[in-house]
Amino acid sequence: MHGSKMCIDKDTYTHLITLIMKFLEEENFKESLQALEQESKIFFNVHRFGEIVMNGEWEKAEKYLSAFTKLDDSNHSKKMFFELRKHKYCEALCRHERTEADSIFRKDLKVFSVSQNRIDCELAELLALKDLRENEQLSGYTNATSSRAKLIDSLKLLVKENRILQDKLIFPCVNNSALSSLIKLICPSFEKETKEELIYLIHQFLNEEEFKETLHKLEQETRVFFDINYFREYITSGEWDNAEKYLSAFTNMNDNTYSAKMFSQIQRQKYLEAVDRQQKLPSDFAERAHLFDDFKVLVERNPMLQDKLKFPSMDKSRLLSLIKQIMDWWVPYCINVMPNANNETISLKDFPTVSNLRYASSILTDKPNQEGRPLDASSGDDSNDSSCFNDNNQSRESTSLPDADSAVCAKSLEKSVNLKLQLINEPSECRTLLLPDNSFGGRVVRLIYSHSGDFLVALTQTATHKLWKWQSNKQSLEEENVNMESQLYQPSSKLVMTNDIAADPKDSISCFALRGSHLFSASGGKISIFSLETFQTLATFANPPPIATYFILLPQDLFAFGFDDSSILVHCPCTKKVVIYLHQSLDF
Repeated sequence: MHGSKMCIDKDTYTHLITLIMKFLEEENFKESLQALEQESKIFFNVHRFGEIVMNGEWEKAEKYLSAFTKLDDSNHSKKMFFELRKHKYCEALCRHERTEADSIFRKDLKVFSVSQNRIDCELAELLALKDLRENEQLSGYTNATSSRAKLIDSLKLLVKENRILQDKLIFPCVNNSALSSLIKLICPSFEKETKEELIYLIHQFLNEEEFKETLHKLEQETRVFFDINYFREYITSGEWDNAEKYLSAFTNMNDNTYSAKMFSQIQRQKYLEAVDRQQKLPSDFAERAHLFDDFKVLVERNPMLQDKLKFPSMDKSRLLSLIKQIMDWWVPYCINVMPNANNETISLKDFPTVSNLRYASSILTDKPNQEGRPLDASSGDDSNDSSCFNDNNQSRESTSLPDADSAVCAKSLEKSVNLKLQLINEPSECRTLLLPDNSFGGRVVRLIYSHSGDFLVALTQTATHKLWKWQSNKQSLEEENVNMESQLYQPSSKLVMTNDIAADPKDSISCFALRGSHLFSASGGKISIFSLETFQTLATFANPPPIATYFILLPQDLFAFGFDDSSILVHCPCTKKVVIYLHQSLDF
């Protein structure tokens, strides 16, 4: 599930987490919600914190507080930690658990002794008392319910006064079923899907953002995906209680013989290792690894688990991408319902929609025009092997121009304008290719698929290129690309095609184009020409400013380059010379 993180603004990111929190609350996924509050750090739930304190779950209360602030962050933070530990200490004394109280004093309260010597002395004196009621100030601790209620009141005041927490105390006003409603709006076919589709999207987001605790809590509460690798970590590390708890979320001992055997083995191994610890025998990691192999077989054969082992494939950062599309179009109404003074209906005529919840459509997709009708799009037979992209993510194909004569050019251009692209409506009409890549090169920002269909080139945000090839044989290339795995190509020279990078990262506009075995590319710096066979840099030119923003093929083996100052440069790769330099527009 794990993938590269998507670049997104802070507001949209916060809005999405808020929507997920609302969804978790509505579905009563309490443990997942609490974990997400802690890991995202955007909302300190005072009510939940109070419940934890009232239940006397002191370690859990400290863990929740520590997610938002540390002991030394401020005096208010230090006071909150002190009050929690002091209360835990006093309740241990009330239960006459002197050993535990002494441990709390030495491990938890000693850190405050430097700045609070007076309190340190008072607490040490309490340890010697036979009955806490002998101390008038602290006699109230004998009633746990009332003393904890008073503690909660004092902690709430400290929370409100703590500047670190002040901007995290109010949860935005969110409509019921807000996330589901927005997903249905952007993906109308979602109404036909189950809620599991949305849960899978949330799982992917949590995994990519490395909210691990929330992720695994949600796995257990939703029971749609059994993470065999996570289960293996518990087995190989000997955390048998956690392994049993995780397994119990999906099945129990009475479900079938496979489940019964798994629980029996966990309990047996837990007992054997407890005996080994008493005898001070070392743990056998190899034995645990072998035991996991047995568990894996049982999991894969277990009817309660076997359909929960595969996570569905989907585009990277899919949920973030969907929410970003919504935010870009409908920011004022996305989270907070804005008042409409004229009671006018909000028009959704041009609202962006997707046909598939888990996959982005290809560039040949429905796109509403000004009349609200879908535009047809398809590729013609006269396109060459070049595909050029600018920073607006628009794709353009130049038409093969057989001659430089203006009449012929005009006719060809007219033909390209009148072309109608084939409309793709169903995901079944598309196929997904997974490109093997063990290298590191940053996020892919541009992608070219060759017209001949035997290779694909990517340009990353770090200005490096990657080339995947398909081995040709007697089969059609179309059939090969669907059924055969591509290979990440690296020439024997071990060269890497790397562009000149702009001095200012803000100027890193990426664009490139193909002509035969040559690649023309720029990443905000000079324009480079590479050989796709050897990865050798054949030439560099056009030192910025201005910055190249667009490439297009011309007849007679010429290339035109557009720049950010509205100028156009026509270059001849054969002579490596500039043929003409124009401004504003180029007339054919």
